Amino acid sequence: MLFKARQTHPPTQTISAYRNSSREATLTSADSASWLTVSPSTTSITSTAQISVAVDANGLAAGTYNATITIRVGKRAKTTVPVTLTISSSSQPPPSATTATLAWNPVTDLTLAGYKVYVGTTSGLYTRTIDVGNITSYIVDSLPTATTYYFAVTAYNSAGESLPSNEVSKSIY
Repeated sequence: MLFKARQTHPPTQTISAYRNSSREATLTSADSASWLTVSPSTTSITSTAQISVAVDANGLAAGTYNATITIRVGKRAKTTVPVTLTISSSSQPPPSATTATLAWNPVTDLTLAGYKVYVGTTSGLYTRTIDVGNITSYIVDSLPTATTYYFAVTAYNSAGESLPSNEVSKSIY
């Protein structure tokens, strides 16, 4: 099984377990790395079962990581699945010094279509608009150093856009 991380949470993959019996047995699965999660760890199997494999590459440096998934059916059958995670240097989030993390309270209007984040280097004057969809937090990245940035958020729907939120700022040096 191979994962290539371009983000901190690559898509979940599935392992299918098969057995030539119609009698129910216990299937257990375990992983050998903190960045790897298998689920369920215990389930029943008659002829087939599915195991989800998820990766959390958050905090891992660029490089190649190896792990093993061990799957047991009953007391005798055991299979190991090698897992390789490759993280390229471009998949790492930018250093926190060049990012700003924004979060806001959700709008309760049922017609909400999404939010826009406004970014500028002068208070009240925004030169960058980011449509973030219907989420209530966002990391603005690629912010050059030696600058103070100002941020505001608006909500929008088919009728238009709200007034901007209170402005916040972050100095990046």
